[in-house]
Amino acid sequence: MGSLSQKRIHLAVLVSAVYLILIALGVVFVFLRGLSGLQPVYLLNIGVDLFGLCMGYVLLICCIMDVQKTGSDNRYFIFLLNITVLGLFTDLVAWLVDGLPQLRTVNLIDNTLYYICMPMSAYFFWEYVRATLRVEGKITRVLDRVLQIVLAAAIVTRWLNLFTGMYFTVDEAGVYHRAAWYPLSLLYAYLTTAAAALAIWINRKKMARRQIAAMAVYVAAPLAAGIFTSFTYGLSVSYGVIMLVLLLMYCVVNINQGQEREAAAREMNMAAQIQAGMLPDVFPAFPERSEFDLYAVMDPAREVGGDFYDFFLVDDDHLCLTIADVSGKGVPAALFMMASKILLADNARMGKMPAQILRDTNEAICANNKMEMFVTVWLGILEISTGKLTAASAGHEYPVLRQPGGAFELIRDRHGLVVGGMSGVKYRDYEWQLRPGSRIFVYTDGVPEATDADKNLFGTERMLQALNEDPQAGPEQLLKNVRGAVDAFVREAEQFDDLTMLCLEYKGGSSRGDVLEIPAETENLPQVTAFAERVMEKAGASPKVRMQAGLAIEEVFVNIASYAYAPGSGSVRVSARTEEDPAQVVFVFEDSGRPYDPLAKDDPDVTLSGEERPIGGLGIYMTKKMMDEVSYEYKEGKNILTLRKRVG
Repeated sequence: MGSLSQKRIHLAVLVSAVYLILIALGVVFVFLRGLSGLQPVYLLNIGVDLFGLCMGYVLLICCIMDVQKTGSDNRYFIFLLNITVLGLFTDLVAWLVDGLPQLRTVNLIDNTLYYICMPMSAYFFWEYVRATLRVEGKITRVLDRVLQIVLAAAIVTRWLNLFTGMYFTVDEAGVYHRAAWYPLSLLYAYLTTAAAALAIWINRKKMARRQIAAMAVYVAAPLAAGIFTSFTYGLSVSYGVIMLVLLLMYCVVNINQGQEREAAAREMNMAAQIQAGMLPDVFPAFPERSEFDLYAVMDPAREVGGDFYDFFLVDDDHLCLTIADVSGKGVPAALFMMASKILLADNARMGKMPAQILRDTNEAICANNKMEMFVTVWLGILEISTGKLTAASAGHEYPVLRQPGGAFELIRDRHGLVVGGMSGVKYRDYEWQLRPGSRIFVYTDGVPEATDADKNLFGTERMLQALNEDPQAGPEQLLKNVRGAVDAFVREAEQFDDLTMLCLEYKGGSSRGDVLEIPAETENLPQVTAFAERVMEKAGASPKVRMQAGLAIEEVFVNIASYAYAPGSGSVRVSARTEEDPAQVVFVFEDSGRPYDPLAKDDPDVTLSGEERPIGGLGIYMTKKMMDEVSYEYKEGKNILTLRKRVG
């Protein structure tokens, strides 16, 4: 059971005070009036009324504190209970002041209120039945409007009775008497109750048998008591009977709600097991792969939804990432999630592109979607060796991307229709070039739509702020940062939607692909330049940067091939790696030729003409100009020349 809101606590305190005051006034009035001189039947009526007031107080507090009973049906039940309590109190006062001429005016007003309670209780019972059975339609709305108008007229005629005496009178001796038109005062209550009984009969299949029985008793018992008392003056137990029936109805409702909650709990537990069992949850997910790191989490809400994520290797060089959100809650959503996840994965493993995967999955679901459910999907396929990510979206939340040295930013990608919405939908691929240090963050709407107690949304701006608090953190820590920000925002507010997030950090292509060891011969230059071009493209370098790096690398390799081992032969090892902040590519040339430091010689004077300038040194000079940093060391019998070029 959830905790009480401040509003409910204040309401409970206020109503408790009012009810306790009424009960206390009833006891005080009995004490002041005294019991001597009262007929035994009066004493019976007074006892029933006091007992009914106490029962009403307990029942109303239960209704207010029962936080799992909400909605219009509970509201009308409370209205009905309040009118019944007022009827009991006015009946109690009526018997105490009857026969006291000095309180004749009190007697008149009190009985008028008593008479008003009867049609109002009938009307609120009608509304309670409507709300409980969800009775709608044009005829019902017209009937409800008519009952409201006639109720207003009935209340007016009761106030007019103070002057006309058509229903009752109080003589000069302070004694109450029914008038000739007294049965007419019961007509509205009987007709309205009959309408409610008809609604119960027509919609009986919507209720459990015990509910039908409780409502039938509410119709029959007060009706029988009213008919009996209309012919027998002195016995007034109608409102006492109504209070007993209300208690019965409340108990029946609680029994049904308890059974419904138990069934719902079993269903939600089953849905949670289905949902959790379908999600990969072992991290690190690919410990043997150093090219990327990823982490994902799904925190289910109280009402389990259909959120899911998925990731798997399509082949050795392609990683599929998926995050999705199924419409609906409970077991249906969990089963739909399971089917959607399987279809998406099967299509991805066939080597299809994301847009084609979404198209084929959509067609398969639409072919037999009797539940008319749908799922939003973001699906991306990463080419691990190059960092190229191809993705497509089916109505999902915008992804978030951070490139090295930058901040996390919302990427407003092109959306297609949700999967399962309609057949024949086309989706479009788009591409990102990830660089070592790039991070992708995808999520479901439970994150930006997390709500605090004042119904304020967490929003994407707060989400981005949480990500950018520590933008270089690993995927697991980033998700913890976002979850911590959400928890701090919503505080004690209940979580109504799943919080599902996935984050990938791209660290660069395989180290096997970033090392080239070949004979130091000029005819191998195309292999070296192709290697360098592939590394620079993977790092996201612009064409200009790639050209500059390519010229420098060509100069270095040709020099090594021409002079390092002359007149003999040998090999050269070229390795490449990427670094963050600043984003740059590092090329390292290693050879075992004679020691030679190309940086030891002074830079040539380029202001001189070619004839005036000494031969040599221009190549390494141009290399230093085209690269951001060049360094040399001789270590363990090897010349090691390191070139750095920024790509950010």
